[in-house]
Amino acid sequence: MPAKKLFILITLIMLLVAGLSPTFGEVDKDVLNNVIHTFWAPDFCGMNLADCPASSAEEMRNQIKQMLEQGKTKQEIIKFYTDIYGTKILAEPPKSGFFATVWIIPAVAVIAGGILALTVVKNRRKIENIEEEKNIKVDEKIATEVEKELKKYL
Repeated sequence: MPAKKLFILITLIMLLVAGLSPTFGEVDKDVLNNVIHTFWAPDFCGMNLADCPASSAEEMRNQIKQMLEQGKTKQEIIKFYTDIYGTKILAEPPKSGFFATVWIIPAVAVIAGGILALTVVKNRRKIENIEEEKNIKVDEKIATEVEKELKKYL
């Protein structure tokens, strides 16, 4: 009798677990959308694959769904399409190799712009300080004496 109860308990647990997990071949909608948003439409109409109404885009979306149902990963699907179309099929450039510059240059430009702005502000403050120093009043007696001495030598 205990073996029979154990068998029933294990069967119930397996059915419960099977009911909670997606069945084999089903694709999680979030995963599918994530992969589809990774690509431009194959006819390069300027639209993301998810938004393009063209029949070629529909075929590609169905093909991606089939690949996911077969158990392929996002990286495998990306490699498959980049082997066919090149990196221009990707909605955003890869973050490695030459394409890393696309991600790095904006950050460098922002930092360089900040440094340039600070430098300009500091230089303007120095110029203002120099101009303020030029406006210092000089004693008239000393000024006339300096002029007399200059006239002697000029």
